[in-house]
Amino acid sequence: MNDFILKNISFSYPNSDKLVIDNISTNISNGEFVCVLGKSGCGKSTLLKLFAGLNIPSKGELLFEDNIIKSASLDRGVVFQDYGLFPWMTAGENIMLALKQRYRNRNVNELKEIAIDSLKQVGLDDKVYNTLPKYLSGGMQQRVAIAQVLSVNPKVFLMDEPFGALDAVTRAKLQDLILELWNKNEVKKTVIFITHDVDEAIYLANRIIVLGQSPSKIIYDKKISLNEKTSRENLYTDEKMMLLRNELIQIINKDISEKTLM
Repeated sequence: MNDFILKNISFSYPNSDKLVIDNISTNISNGEFVCVLGKSGCGKSTLLKLFAGLNIPSKGELLFEDNIIKSASLDRGVVFQDYGLFPWMTAGENIMLALKQRYRNRNVNELKEIAIDSLKQVGLDDKVYNTLPKYLSGGMQQRVAIAQVLSVNPKVFLMDEPFGALDAVTRAKLQDLILELWNKNEVKKTVIFITHDVDEAIYLANRIIVLGQSPSKIIYDKKISLNEKTSRENLYTDEKMMLLRNELIQIINKDISEKTLM
């Protein structure tokens, strides 16, 4: 079954005739971990906002579970690069804000239990519940943002370069966390993960989609079977992954060169 069906979608911002996304068609199936890869500024984040319902296609149709996306939904949880936390609210209050929208008939104590459990799932102590974001490191704030999405149990995780602003060690730990959360359920959630990092895409995804430079089109689309995946330790020595890395870099560089000559 397909979570998303894209039918010839194009997008330009209001009062602009410049296309950001041009005539994209594809399907994304339930349980896929899709990394959308491409050069900065190619329209990756714009595409994610279309999946989220924060933008609506200028042309074509984008369907989620066979229904046209017309607005945002808690079934499609979004994790942003800048964490998306209200700074005047504690970590727990940020999570509770989402929970109160999701579970309107549950009492506060029940919701607080869900919030604390979601913090523990991402490796945070329950004391973080009462802590303001400014007192948390960038990695901890991003864990809170992931916990916020986890708490409402969405059908799809949409992640917009969530680790792009973090140091290499913290980024690696959070990559491992996302894979652990994705792998732990027999029925996997769909993840659409935006990145410009080739190695991140190879490590995380079981499907990689590459967008060309704006106006974006899909210039590469490859599924990676689970038995082809490799560990972090072997990421730079596994022959298949090395060939895939070279292929991706060549495709992206070729697109840049061709667009520069136009």
